[in-house]
Amino acid sequence: MGATRPGFHLAAIAIVAAAAAALVGSVGFKGFMPLDQSIVWEGGWRLLGSQVPYRDFLLPAGLVPSAIQAAIFAAAGVSWTGYVAHAAAANAAFAVLVYATLARVFGRPGPPFFYALLSGAALYPPMGTPYPDQHAVMFGALLFMILLWAAGARRPSPLCWFLLPIVAALAYLSKPMPSVWMIACAGVMVVRIATRLPHAPRTSPLALALGVLAVLLPGVAALGATGVADAWLSLVTLPGETGQARLSWAWIAPRLHDIAKPGLVAVVIALVFCWRGLMKSIDRLAIVCWAARASATSLVLGAVLYAWLTDNSPWFGFGALPLAAGLAHFLVEQRFHRFGRLRHQLAWAVGGMMAIQVAVLHLDTSMTRAANELRRADWRAAGDGRVVDPRLAGLRWALPPMVARDLAAEDRPQPYRDLLNVLRGRDGNFVLIGDATILYALAGKPSAFPALWFHPGLAYPGKDDPARARFEAMIARDLARRDVRRVVIDGDHTWTGARATDFAPLAACLREASAITPVGRFRVVELPPGCATR
Repeated sequence: MGATRPGFHLAAIAIVAAAAAALVGSVGFKGFMPLDQSIVWEGGWRLLGSQVPYRDFLLPAGLVPSAIQAAIFAAAGVSWTGYVAHAAAANAAFAVLVYATLARVFGRPGPPFFYALLSGAALYPPMGTPYPDQHAVMFGALLFMILLWAAGARRPSPLCWFLLPIVAALAYLSKPMPSVWMIACAGVMVVRIATRLPHAPRTSPLALALGVLAVLLPGVAALGATGVADAWLSLVTLPGETGQARLSWAWIAPRLHDIAKPGLVAVVIALVFCWRGLMKSIDRLAIVCWAARASATSLVLGAVLYAWLTDNSPWFGFGALPLAAGLAHFLVEQRFHRFGRLRHQLAWAVGGMMAIQVAVLHLDTSMTRAANELRRADWRAAGDGRVVDPRLAGLRWALPPMVARDLAAEDRPQPYRDLLNVLRGRDGNFVLIGDATILYALAGKPSAFPALWFHPGLAYPGKDDPARARFEAMIARDLARRDVRRVVIDGDHTWTGARATDFAPLAACLREASAITPVGRFRVVELPPGCATR
């Protein structure tokens, strides 16, 4: 990390980690968005209950954060505090890694400290709780951090090359977009850096091969347990078809303005001015400059692709832009080294624009919870989540207006508490047609729908997909083996418009059902025995 005293670095790391964790803690207990904030919780609960991904439920995104959450649930119990702690720890670790990487690149602590603080405000605070997208951005950015460490070393450690395939797998298994782009760019950089390093260890190819084996061997073993067809459907077919469908002007055009952010624009301008004059020699500084330019460019394009090809808040994909800005800052200093103090002013102009972007993000999105549709939530009436269940203690119970629009009582915790009392007091299990899948864990029941969330075409095959028949067979299977005796229907439809009657086995059961218990906007429908298998 340069010649700075170690004590200064330790102090900087402590401040960066504390600030990053505190920012997540300040928003993670503020409101509940049933769809987005249930996904990783539900994945952790399923893994804790020994359900096998892909075999027992489809999982196109979120395996890595779900596995981490399962470990936290196992160690500390199921709670919202443990849920937020996961996001806070990930955010703190990311900010510290940004500091360590940039400190190695710059050789001094000032700019790295600044951009690490911005990173801690940009990655997880817009969400507040674990989410596949942020983990994918985090691991994708880590690929470039490892390459920057390798580029700046006199003799790169074989550990760098060994870790690359493992981190790439963690990124993809968090979420394919934007991981696919970042993995491809990192692969190109591996070849270029390895061939340009003047003292590249001969063990580098072996270390890289061992890293690939460290991914493939457990992966092949896991496929034996999950089944190749279901894993392929989740990991390749569903995200691939979704991405292909979005590669159209009709999808991208309304999202073009999402990249009009001051920090992103400043980084692009800096990279354009720094594009020439780098990597003309093979000395270590030239290699670091090239790696910094390639990494920053890859991170910026990854953020742009995320904004244009996903249906989430673009801020979820912008968490690595402060790292890109830090690299652009370094490149401006190197490109204009003959300009004396002016080069620092030009470089800090990039940092200033990124700071404005992050400040707007924090004040307008993170603190208002706008990315989770909670900007207009009724915070005055928000009670404590412990009213629903003690494990939600500390959560300010406010829901997005879209969830509450059909029934005013929905925005209060009482219907959820009453529903849990009904579910706990009756024998057998239930299947939920709704977004608040945290209810399975709170009721102490195994999840009984073979998809992690409701999103036709992405979380499970759409109605016209040839794989739909296989998925509906999984529904019928789970209704029988999970001892499902009732369907809980939340409102008229889910956030994405799914209804119970969209699924043939459930539609057949509901036609025979008669006993219905209303609980607020919920309907608890008792099912006749064996209805799904007739």
